[in-house]
Parts: sequence; structure tokens; C-alpha cells
Amino acid sequence: MCFSLFAGTTRPLPRSEWVEDGPLVNVRDLNESDAWTRAFFTKPETQYIGSDTICGCGFPSVMQDAYGNWPYYMDPIKDAEEIKENRKICSELCDMLALANEDWIELYGIWAGNEGKEPLIREEIALDDIRRECFRFKEGGFYRVKLRDTELPPAPYVMFRAGDC
Repeated sequence: MCFSLFAGTTRPLPRSEWVEDGPLVNVRDLNESDAWTRAFFTKPETQYIGSDTICGCGFPSVMQDAYGNWPYYMDPIKDAEEIKENRKICSELCDMLALANEDWIELYGIWAGNEGKEPLIREEIALDDIRRECFRFKEGGFYRVKLRDTELPPAPYVMFRAGDC
């Protein structure tokens, strides 16, 4: 089972192929099996964002539990290396997303097998929120990400604000 991350932008993000021992983040056009994602984005350009694992499994993510929460626990000492790697890939992701040169973009993270399902949660976040140590992409999370300190236009759906760690 793989985690997939998709981005909606006004203009295409620079494309890059996955290369072993290459950059941690890569961007490709949607393939035929990803076409369903376009229905969820308000931006005209939709692309797949891959990680160092080819798919999106390299991005820190968390699955929803039976109570509708997204719990996770990391020990700052025992998991220090994983935390460091998560920050590294999220920083590279933010640098790449900033290339969109837009006020805001959209991200949708979903696990394989849930293709075409409505997002489980919608949140507005700032790009720097993704850089935070405790950030995890939520299973089925649809994000409007502010790239600049500007007011977001009204959302075409009910929004939930990202909580603090």
C-alpha cells in the first residue's frame, strides 16, 4: 500500500524524474490511473509528487484511526534519525512547492485503495507548517497551502484549520 501526494497549481511545477540517490522530491505528470484526482482540485494543473521512495511513502504521513483522529507518537531520542529525515524531505518539498510562485496551491494525500474517495479532512495551512517537526500528511487530507502571506480566497467547501502540535 502506497501513499500518494498530488499538487494542484496554476502553472506546472518543474518536472523531474525519480533517480536513485537523487533529490528527495520529484514531480511527474499524472498517469492514466491518477486522472481521477483532477476532480478534487480547483487549480488547472494537477501533478504527482513523488519522494525518495518513488511513490509518496517517503513523506511523513499518518492514517486515521477508528475514532476519526490521526494519532502518531515519535520518541525524540529513539526516533531522532527518522525525525531528521522527515524534516529534510519536507524542507525539500517546500522548496519545490515555492517554485510555483503563487499565493497558494493545493495538496491531496491519499493511500492506495482509496482513489476517487472524497477527502477525509480539508485544512488551510502555511507552507512553513509543512516544515514543522510534528507535521504529518493526514490520510485523505486535502490542503490549501499558503505560499505567501496573503489572504486566501473563500474555499468552495467547508474548511478546518490545522491545529497546533
